[in-house]
Amino acid sequence: AIYDMLGACSSNRPADSAEERAKNIFAKMDENNDGQLTQDEFLKGCLQDEELSKMLAP
Repeated sequence: AIYDMLGACSSNRPADSAEERAKNIFAKMDENNDGQLTQDEFLKGCLQDEELSKMLAP
């Protein structure tokens, strides 16, 4: 749905499901592996993931 809103064509969509992508993003952002994201972890993660940055701030 977010890709439809952004106007991205299907070839730009990741092969994994939204749930898998969310889990992968969370795992990358959770630097101390405590199962929670601090504001700093979230911001760093967003800045390091170009695709996520585009989705959050088109």
